[in-house]
Formats: sequence, C-alpha cells, structure tokens
Amino acid sequence: MRPLNCLRMIVVLVVAMPALAPAQDLGSILSGVVGRTFGDAASKALRSITTVSIGRILDGTLRPADTEGKVILYRNATCGYCKQAAAYMRTRNIPFVERDINRDKAYYEEYRAYGGNGGVPLIVFGTETMSGFSPAAFDRHYAAMPSRAAPATGPAGLQAGDLLRVKLKTIAVRVAPDRSARELGALERSDNAVYMGEERNGFYRVTTAEGEGWIDKLLVGSPGT
Repeated sequence: MRPLNCLRMIVVLVVAMPALAPAQDLGSILSGVVGRTFGDAASKALRSITTVSIGRILDGTLRPADTEGKVILYRNATCGYCKQAAAYMRTRNIPFVERDINRDKAYYEEYRAYGGNGGVPLIVFGTETMSGFSPAAFDRHYAAMPSRAAPATGPAGLQAGDLLRVKLKTIAVRVAPDRSARELGALERSDNAVYMGEERNGFYRVTTAEGEGWIDKLLVGSPGT
C-alpha cells in the first residue's frame, strides 16, 4: 500500500471512532464487567439442594461479626428448602441470620468462602456446614455446634429471635435501613416481625412473611409493650 493511501486510512479511522460507540470511561466499563460477572456466578446458585451433605469450614476463614453465636443460612428468594430451614429455626427460637446471595455480592462472597458452590441452602454451624436441609440432620449438627453463645442483645434489651409488635395501623418493610429505600411490603397492627439481632440507622433488621427487610425501630415494640 502506498504511504499516502495508508495515511488517509489512519485519518478516516481516527475521525470515525467517536461515531462508532458512545464514549465510556474505563471505570464504567470495568464496573459493568464486574456486575455481569457477579450476576452470572450468583445465578448458578439458584438451584435448591435436595440431598444433605456435611462439610467443614477451612481454617482461617473469617466469620462476619454479626453472626457470632448464630446459625447462618445462605439462601435465595425462590428456594423452598431455604424457607423450610428458616421456618424451622424460627419455631424453635434458634438465633440465626439469613443471607440472600443473589441480592448482595458480599453475601455471595461469604457463601463461596464457606464452600458454597452452586446451590442453596448452605447452613453454617460454627465450624461445620450443611448443604441442603432436613430437620433431623439440622438438629444433630446444631446440638454439636461449639461455643454457642447467648443470642445477641439489642439496644432495647431485644435478642435475636424476639418478636416485634407493630404499633401503628401499618408500617413499611424496606429493603435497606433507609427511609427512602424501596418498600418490600407492609406490616399491619396484627402482624409480628422476628428481630434478627441487628440495628442500623434507626432500623431493625427483621424477618417477616414478605421476607427479610428493615423496619423503623420507633414503630415497633415487644409483644408485652
């Protein structure tokens, strides 16, 4: 190719490049790639595990501070066995925390660190894990859970697993501890919520019939108040 023709081609490419695609900074591109990667990986954990298996946590794996002395249930919103496990623990007043791995990247990373590899529920008892759920297997391994501490006590003397009574006709259950956060649902005066042992920004984290969310702590009290 002649030098003149080559130069013309370079000029055409430089001029045309802005028209080929909208300008994007590198941060936006990387953010999109990371988001898609998490979404693709987390979507693989949608299946419900039907056969119970037991594992052990690797030495050196850090335990989240808000889960000390509690069972951890890693789940997603559609898993039937996850719902059974949560209901079973509530009826027995067992302190536990729920982590929806499809809604929070940090929870998904915890799930992977504990050995999760493509299904839920994953239940963590101290140094042991259980994939899948059955009441008999749960009872056996919960009984052997080492150093089971007392349930976490909240600012108002609440403990994880306590019921909260709604004071008003209806109150909002939000997806985050913020008054501007999207509403997950609503609780009526006749409804109760289960306190999950965490307070943030004036909200209690609770489990309700609508799922796990946050409610304004000023709008609820213990059943006896």
